[in-house]
Order: sequence, then structure tokens, then C-alpha cells
Amino acid sequence: MGFIEDINSGVMDRMLVAPAWRGAFNLGAVAQAVISVVIQTILVVLLALALGADYTHGIGGIAILILVAALLAAAFASLSNGIGVLARPLYSRGIGHLMAERPNFAAALAFYLLYAAGLMAFVVLRQPAGEWKAAAAWGAAFGFMAYMTYDLTNLATLRGWPLGLSALDTAWGCVATGLAATIGKLVADKAG
Repeated sequence: MGFIEDINSGVMDRMLVAPAWRGAFNLGAVAQAVISVVIQTILVVLLALALGADYTHGIGGIAILILVAALLAAAFASLSNGIGVLARPLYSRGIGHLMAERPNFAAALAFYLLYAAGLMAFVVLRQPAGEWKAAAAWGAAFGFMAYMTYDLTNLATLRGWPLGLSALDTAWGCVATGLAATIGKLVADKAG
């Protein structure tokens, strides 16, 4: 979100005259996310070790875990920045008059935690071991239902809610939730 806030506040416009590679601004935001996730992963591993966890693959397995966490953080931070840059004009044109100047991060965190818990409870953990394709399909269906419910409610209750934005948002919900369910299933199978 910091990258998008920099764009909204005009920081990026001022940086365009700087003698710097423009990709460095995105790279800096991605690097910050990677460093944050790596530190969090190390803290979780240390806490798990202190509580008696046993890593069967030793230090090499822990190193791979940290590397995978860093790669996922880089991928999702890049994706988030890209989507934010591309989607911002669409949302501003369609619902700019409804958008808050600053997002409510507590509400966003609560949504994503509840959404992830619902996805795990109603989709991922209900699939037999090895059935990641079923988890992907049911995850996409879960995303369709959740996002379509939101978008149809907005179409029904808000004057001028753009139909095209609803279609794009619902498609995103299907893809993102299907991907999250797939990753969740693969991780759950490895852990279980």
C-alpha cells in the first residue's frame, strides 16, 4: 500500500525528475516487503524451535523455507504494486467519489484474515490429500460467490456502480481465491 500511497500523494510525480531508474522505486517497495517477511519468518521459526518444533530437514530445510517465503513475498508485492497501478485509474473513474482518502487498514486486515479462515475451513481442508486441482476449482467458486455477492449488492444499492468494474472485480476474486486455495492446499498437504 505504501507504493500506492506514494502515487496518490504525488511523491512519485516528484521522483520522475530524479536521475534514477524508475523501476528502482518499485524494487525498493518489493525489497521492503521481502525483508519484512524474511524477518517475520525467522522469528516464527525461532519461536517454533523454542517451543519444541523439530525440523526434519535441519538448517537446510529452514533455509529453503526462508527462501520460499522471500520469493513469495517478492511475487505478491510485485503483483500488488502492479495491480494497484493498473487498477487505480479504473476504480478512480468508476467509484472515485466513494473512495476514502486513506484505506482503513484494520478493516482490510480483518477482512483478509476472515476470508483466509473461511477459504481454509470451507474449501482447502475439506479436500482429500493431493486434490489441489479440486481445491483450485472450489476456491475459484468460493471467490466467485464472495466477490459476486459484494458486487451485486453494490449494483443493487449504489447509484452509478459500474458494471464493468463488477465483472473485473469478480474475475479477480475467482483467480486470486483459486490460486490462494491451491497454495493453501499444497502447504496443508506438506504440513499434514
